[in-house]
Amino acid sequence: MSDVTADDVLSVYESSVTRSLNFISPIQKRLIKTRKKPRWYYNQDIHVARRKRRQFARRFIKNGCDENWDAFLSAKKHACYITVESKQRYFNDVLLNCTAKTAFSTLNLLLSSNKKAACYPVHDDPDRLANDFVDFFSIKVLDIRKFIDEADIHIYDFLQDSFVNVSSSVFQQFSIVTQSEILSIIRSCSQSSCSIDVMPVWLLEQRTEVILPILTDLNVSFSSGVFPKRLKHAVVRQIRKNHNLDKELLRNYRPASNLSFCSKLIERVVVNQLSVYLDDFDLREIFQSAYRKYHSTETALLKVYTDLSQALDEKLGMILVLFDLSATFGTIDQSILLKRLETLFGITGSALYWIRSYLVGTVDLCVTLPGGQSYFRTLEYGVPQGSVVGPCFFTLYLSQLGNIIRKHDVNFHFYADDLQLCLKFNPLDHFGIDDSVFRLKLYH
Repeated sequence: MSDVTADDVLSVYESSVTRSLNFISPIQKRLIKTRKKPRWYYNQDIHVARRKRRQFARRFIKNGCDENWDAFLSAKKHACYITVESKQRYFNDVLLNCTAKTAFSTLNLLLSSNKKAACYPVHDDPDRLANDFVDFFSIKVLDIRKFIDEADIHIYDFLQDSFVNVSSSVFQQFSIVTQSEILSIIRSCSQSSCSIDVMPVWLLEQRTEVILPILTDLNVSFSSGVFPKRLKHAVVRQIRKNHNLDKELLRNYRPASNLSFCSKLIERVVVNQLSVYLDDFDLREIFQSAYRKYHSTETALLKVYTDLSQALDEKLGMILVLFDLSATFGTIDQSILLKRLETLFGITGSALYWIRSYLVGTVDLCVTLPGGQSYFRTLEYGVPQGSVVGPCFFTLYLSQLGNIIRKHDVNFHFYADDLQLCLKFNPLDHFGIDDSVFRLKLYH
């Protein structure tokens, strides 16, 4: 068993599942008529009212008497009334049942038009457009990395002591997970599947008693410190950043990686164990509100609001600068990340080997569009946006920036890749204002 690798386990899993599915439910081609789904407010009462309205309309067209016309107008009024009533009831139920966590997404859903419909630049060849997308995002990351590497700015003076503070805590290896732990993770995962998966997630959840022993054998990945090469593939979807932006411009899209379920399962185990370690030793950036339990946009807003209120109470002015970092996940320097994980967070041994195995040759990306797909391209930097471990690695990678800002006595707060800098100044002290502006320029 010592010679068995995680790739061998995955090979057995995929072949067993494929063979079983082909035997139980072989692939068959059928012509299915698609029907337009009724609107969200549609119910049986509206169906009956509209049917009566059509009946009276046909009677009036056939006979043309005033009695049928009056009946048609009455039926039309009644159908409109119960339709409006159904919409009001739906909106009322949605808003009453929404929580603080789902409030923004709920309002966005109610106030927005249909944003789920895929919309891409006009094209004749889907494969060529998919290749254009993957080339555009790859070149964008390389250009940003080139600018960072060639930039002759003082930020390198700030980073010269980045790795002085060595962590006193140590995390050497990932613990072996039991079947019950894996089952808990499977049940907590989303049922969305990827085209790479050999079995839909909803079907896997119903047959966990058969699949669970094979998935538990993936523990060999943690004991060996090697991430399976078979899982280093991702299907990338293109999402327009804002549906008011021009759909013909590639820069108005962002990539979202869709990984296989087994990859997400292994990554979830890693994130769960790292989170417990980071919380136990208080190693997280305290002013980071993203990707953390009991933190949200509300905590980020509360921090900035508190800083502004304190400045007003002290009769001081406040300069607030908002930063949005570009292509953050894709431009992470993997060597710097590994060094920070080891020195600042005490991650060593087979745990560090596993992370290095995950990052090196991170993943082969393939952009998919309706009717076409691109060639596979390997990431040279960063982590896939859409991975489970990506947010965790990103926040640890960015944590050193908080230490740099603290040295200059500037209030700040992070939410993922959004950074808010708050600097107090005396409105009557012109020298203090100039000094504050100069200090903020250091981060430009």
